[in-house]
Amino acid sequence: MSDPIFFVKARFIGPRFTGKLAVSAMPELIAYEKLILEMAKHIFRQEHDRQRVPAGFGKGFALTLTKIETGSNVAVLSKLPSQTFVQQSFAREDDFCHARDRVNEIIRLASSNESLTGQASSEELRLFDRFGGTLGARERVELQISDVSTDAANMAVYSSDARKKISLASRFQYEESHEDVGIIDAANRHKNTFGFVSVSEHPRIDGSVDRRVASDDVMADLARANHTQEYVRVRGVATYDIQSRLKGYLLSSLEILGDLKPNFERRLTEFHAIRAGWLDGIGEPIRSDVISFAREILRALVWDYGLEPPYLFPVEDGGVRAEWTQGDFETSVEFSPSSCVYAHVLRLSVDEDSEREWQEVSPDCVQDLISELFDVLQGSVSARMSGDNGGG
Repeated sequence: MSDPIFFVKARFIGPRFTGKLAVSAMPELIAYEKLILEMAKHIFRQEHDRQRVPAGFGKGFALTLTKIETGSNVAVLSKLPSQTFVQQSFAREDDFCHARDRVNEIIRLASSNESLTGQASSEELRLFDRFGGTLGARERVELQISDVSTDAANMAVYSSDARKKISLASRFQYEESHEDVGIIDAANRHKNTFGFVSVSEHPRIDGSVDRRVASDDVMADLARANHTQEYVRVRGVATYDIQSRLKGYLLSSLEILGDLKPNFERRLTEFHAIRAGWLDGIGEPIRSDVISFAREILRALVWDYGLEPPYLFPVEDGGVRAEWTQGDFETSVEFSPSSCVYAHVLRLSVDEDSEREWQEVSPDCVQDLISELFDVLQGSVSARMSGDNGGG
């Protein structure tokens, strides 16, 4: 039996995929295979002026994960060899290659400044509904349709922004994966609905539970959180209209976090109201992207790595500073408007300090930054505990 034939390389980029291919990427590969099949059907109907494809069209088509490149975030997908495929399918062998190329062409258009109007039909654009649904704001997929060439003609970069453009062009609304921290203020077991108030800048959510993916105990957790008013982390899919107004929400998972002390999330939200000249006539306002960047890093350090929540202060140049006091140590991390991060650790008893700087942090490096920041901050905690034990 012949080996599978190369079809596409999918390189996942973003905080979840630094140096690895996360299991959470698998739904995107499944959605991509479905997209190719449906695009091939569309092209066949257009070329043959038919309303339907023949029964059994594409029966032999399947993509196989044949390789994950070593130490990488690249999935290599292949298709069945021609002799196996032709025996099982009414489609031509190259129908799916044409579909793959058309998918890449539409993604390149959506990633550019060009309008999709007149260059892609609504039917084509609606086929993208499921592909990219799990991608966050800092994540994207590079689709390379040649196993040897990385020329622009063989590459397309699919991001949440490109997906948004495609969705708006076809349905005048779009969906995005959504994660937030806040309080449940309503829960209806019979209707599987809930209300959620964010501690960040996001609007209130009136949503429902996605029973296709949510576990059976989600409604019980929603009822508990509504009763205790504990803080929770929600994950799901939000639907927005063309003006980016929230129209619907499907909850896929809920995590009960407990108490926020101090409430650094609300403090970050307050920074949006800072105006120019806030510091005795000087002082820059803090941009939304700086606040979002600080929030992403601090959430990971507090909720995922277990550090105490920091105290937060605005910085004169429009940055955000987080501070921790831990026994003999004072530690600060500053997020600058230029995407640089500075960490400073001071040991008070011996007046010793150390500094660390990360220049122009890109989305691809966020996960590494979080891990390195934790090592810096955890180092001061470990040293404090060592000193305490030694003094005992």
